[in-house]
Amino acid sequence: MGRSILGVLAGLVVGIVLVALVETLGMRLIPPPPGMDPTDPASIAAAMRNMPIGSFLFVLAAWFLGTGVGVSTAMRFASSTTRGRSRPASSTSRCRAASDVASPRRVTSMTIG
Repeated sequence: MGRSILGVLAGLVVGIVLVALVETLGMRLIPPPPGMDPTDPASIAAAMRNMPIGSFLFVLAAWFLGTGVGVSTAMRFASSTTRGRSRPASSTSRCRAASDVASPRRVTSMTIG
């Protein structure tokens, strides 16, 4: 369980760092318009109307890549803890084989009344 928690934390860190890196790369390749004040909401709103589509695509790509790589990192840690087992170690597993499930009874006649 500790390794799974470590995997989730590693996935979060990797995802956040990747989002920051790709967004920073996008801002260096397509800088914001000159004169934009990042502390003034009105200045940001005016700049958003004039920004090229490439800057928005960088943000979208950053979040897709960060999410995908972060999840795959977490899964890589978690899957290594369950490798080699076909069923969960818990005896209270909800998964059953098809032969363990009772087959429904077929109703051949119905009595009313």
